[in-house]
Amino acid sequence: MSQWVAEITNNPEKDYELYVELLEDDEYRARIEMADSASLVLRVYNTETDVVLPVDWLVHIIDLAKKEIRQSLQSE
Repeated sequence: MSQWVAEITNNPEKDYELYVELLEDDEYRARIEMADSASLVLRVYNTETDVVLPVDWLVHIIDLAKKEIRQSLQSE
């Protein structure tokens, strides 16, 4: 099974703004960074162009999926 790690680091190209680097088995896979002064995004690497997802929306979808999937398993 993959080993995932989150590293908090800073970006010298953006005035040393903090972000979270996400690594799978020591391979850089994505980062969580500020999109603007009020929102975070998840930037996924290793695609033709980076995939950028709003973190608040993603958390909402994950919560929804957890509820729906758990309910569907209970009804079986």
